[in-house]
Amino acid sequence: MTRATILLRLSVESDASDSIDRQRDAVTNLASSLGATIVAEHADSGVSGGRESRPSFEAWLADLESGRADLAMAYDLSRISRRGLTDMARLVDVLDRTGARLLTVRDSLDSESPAFRLVVGVLSEVARAERLATRDRVMSRQAADRARGVFTRTAPVGYVKRDGKLVRDPDSWRTVRKAFDLYLGGGSMGEVTEFLNDSPVSPQRAERWTVSSVSYLLKNPLMAGVLHHNGSLVRTADGAAVVVCDKPIISLSEHLEAVSRAGANAAPRGPRTAARYPLSGLTRCSLCGSPMVFNRRRGRANRVTCAHRNAGVECVGLSVNADDLLGHVRGVVLARLAAEPVESLWLGDVAHRLGLVDEVAALHPTERTAVEHDLADVTTRLAEMEDAYFSGTAFTGAEGRRRYTALHETLTAQRSTLEQRLGAASATNLTPLIDPDLWTDSDDEALRGLLLAAVSSVSVGREEVKVCWRE
Repeated sequence: MTRATILLRLSVESDASDSIDRQRDAVTNLASSLGATIVAEHADSGVSGGRESRPSFEAWLADLESGRADLAMAYDLSRISRRGLTDMARLVDVLDRTGARLLTVRDSLDSESPAFRLVVGVLSEVARAERLATRDRVMSRQAADRARGVFTRTAPVGYVKRDGKLVRDPDSWRTVRKAFDLYLGGGSMGEVTEFLNDSPVSPQRAERWTVSSVSYLLKNPLMAGVLHHNGSLVRTADGAAVVVCDKPIISLSEHLEAVSRAGANAAPRGPRTAARYPLSGLTRCSLCGSPMVFNRRRGRANRVTCAHRNAGVECVGLSVNADDLLGHVRGVVLARLAAEPVESLWLGDVAHRLGLVDEVAALHPTERTAVEHDLADVTTRLAEMEDAYFSGTAFTGAEGRRRYTALHETLTAQRSTLEQRLGAASATNLTPLIDPDLWTDSDDEALRGLLLAAVSSVSVGREEVKVCWRE
């Protein structure tokens, strides 16, 4: 039975010509005609084929590499990728290594065709060129719109878009104006956040305001009705700011005052005088998902507290003793380090991040598999060559013996080098990692470095602390 994995993709969700449903129907019909069973479907809706990171594409390839499927299918090559030979080289490599087959519907690609590599190389670069041409057209049109003072993006809070211009939203602009009055009158970001959360006006992409979203609102040039691009105001040929609103909520001078005040509040206040809490930036509240912050308190135990209160609402998160939390996490990390076998790839990764291994002599753990594979390949080739030579099936005559001797010396040298590399890696001493003194006697900065090498995050709950490992 042939098992198929299919990949569907659409850049613009409103594009009905090659919709996800239409692609699925066409690919399913082809699979049915071949008697293949679809075991997995991976779809990217609203995702550009030029994006470097696409989980669906990776999962599609993983189906072939794991043996879950032996047939890869897509509507056409441009649905697979528009990154040219970059992604196609990976796809062809996976097909070669697994023996899987690729079929597409619209452009009738078949990896079993003799001309497949040539055709896929040409078509993939054509798809990439089309993407770049589309990008250039869009950027050119956007630049022309900016020069004419036409607003084409989503209207910010307090405005609605009408005929290429921003106009005040009658339901929200007064609230936004009051928020600016509060801030420019000396109110803090937190006070403005609390004011907006008590109002009926919500941010565009969330249910409640946070200090971050309020900061963006207060510093957004569109509040003053002026257009900006890549962090700078868009200006006409004579240097005037391009205006996209006839009656803005605030004036340009008020916008500049808000930006100046926000920048002053965010300016560095001098060098750090105290070492960072070792778990800073790692802890999150398991109840609401917010980061947790370290609170140093004179004369009292330091605490690690859910930062949800910074959103201008009553904190529903947690507050735990900082020293107790650090001691617990340190114990969990030490326990895993002690339990890991010496050949553990994870243990080796931690050691490499800490610089506890000789980077010149020792292999990185993720390289070990590749070196072992190369060693096995060289050893096999030597055995096959020796068998052919001594059985008389190859390397006959004076010229054959000369070739045999040269190849045998080359492969033997390669095998010796690979064996030495593996030997150096095996001799790496990782015992310092599990020395308790390393973890208990280190100062806060050193301990933080140790934890960052092993831990990606710490989820703090009411009853449980979960350590998530850095893999």
